Amino acid sequence: MEFDPHAIQATAFEVFSAQDQALITLSISQEVKQILHGMLTNTIDQLGDENDWSEFDHTQVYGSNAQIYYEYKADEMVRLRQFYETANPTHKNLRDVIPADIQMYFARFTDKNGRKCLAVRKAVQFKMTIGKSLIYFLDGMLKPAPDRIFKLDHDFDFIIFSDKIAILRPRAFELIAELEQKLGDGIPKNIQRIQKIATYIDLEDIEDHARKHVTVRRQLAALARSSNLATVEKPLLRTLLKENKIYYTESSDGRIKVDVGQIAQLLKILDRRIYSDPLVSNNPDRYEANMRSKVD
Repeated sequence: MEFDPHAIQATAFEVFSAQDQALITLSISQEVKQILHGMLTNTIDQLGDENDWSEFDHTQVYGSNAQIYYEYKADEMVRLRQFYETANPTHKNLRDVIPADIQMYFARFTDKNGRKCLAVRKAVQFKMTIGKSLIYFLDGMLKPAPDRIFKLDHDFDFIIFSDKIAILRPRAFELIAELEQKLGDGIPKNIQRIQKIATYIDLEDIEDHARKHVTVRRQLAALARSSNLATVEKPLLRTLLKENKIYYTESSDGRIKVDVGQIAQLLKILDRRIYSDPLVSNNPDRYEANMRSKVD
């Protein structure tokens, strides 16, 4: 994490407007800056030790909160890099911003060494008070609150650093990063990466299928980053395919090809997502792992 959260020297507050499709900077008081600092601290505390973060796995089923990260320079992070690297966001008065158009808000922090981080939150609670009849107590009397009152959260969904993106809420991260769209754009490159390493399989003609099936394009993204592909032993792969009733052909150059309708099963086997129960002889049960962690 290339940032010192205990030595913040500058804080800016921005929102993303759906109408403008741009970041908009809003002026904030010192008190609001302190609240944002507290939100950043709460987020970092929940993320825990950076050394314990796991890299984002495209086929993993995450809960509402996690302690994971995504590489900043990854192809899929182009939208988040644009947010992080925006040098001069548009400056507007809050009166000129339509509350319903605000999709997310940001706190841009700079530490004493000039290093930056951008903390991001979906603007769900932020807009909850808009249109409500709010009142407050002053001088012994209840009075109506101003029309535009916003509600900040206790923490952020994720934080963008210069080297990685620390993710507390995977679902919000995926939506804001437009991950599904980016994975679709990356299908050809991921197939190419896999084929370069896994020369024992044939993934030609699966691109259209992957575009129609979320699971397949996520598996391709996961395998393209996997360190396990090069260690696969083809005789054992053949055995697993037969055990799982996945029918295949083998080309003259030794590449295994399965029917496109079973490509997801092949990818799950390569990604160590399908396993058998060896405790029952002659009739082992087979399982698919939505979550996993390696046991040493």
